[in-house]
Amino acid sequence: MIHAHIDWLHLPILYRAGVPFITTMHGQLDLPRLPAVTSKFPEACFASISDNQRIALTSANWCGTVYHGLPMHQFGASFAAGSYLAFLGRLTAEKGPEDAIRIALAARMPLRIAAKVRRAESGYFREKIEPQIDGKQIQLVGEVDDDSKQPFLAGAAALLFPIR
Repeated sequence: MIHAHIDWLHLPILYRAGVPFITTMHGQLDLPRLPAVTSKFPEACFASISDNQRIALTSANWCGTVYHGLPMHQFGASFAAGSYLAFLGRLTAEKGPEDAIRIALAARMPLRIAAKVRRAESGYFREKIEPQIDGKQIQLVGEVDDDSKQPFLAGAAALLFPIR
């Protein structure tokens, strides 16, 4: 059994190979050509990351939903007033970092962006995000590991996650 996480690129190969497989769709599903692609492989089984995600691609053969989860022991509630807004995620347009910056500027609150700048998103980062980073109100703190996420989030007044 193969569990693929690379959108649809593997479909022609695995479908013809006769290997049992399932595809978890993580990316944007409202792309104009995606329904035509999935209709070519009607028996291919797809897993969504939320039931709502399926709305954009009703033609896919949805076999189940696997929700993202977090280890309960790793993250606890914090009731202290935070001093900044936080953005934690990939620096890609679909995750909304530009919107997070706009919100922070409108709220006149500092924004700390915890993210790794991946090579695939480096052009987007240089063009849209980097010019807005001033090191004071808008800060890039870089990638945070699992142990650093709790204190990063606990120090924030709010987590901004304006995913599109």
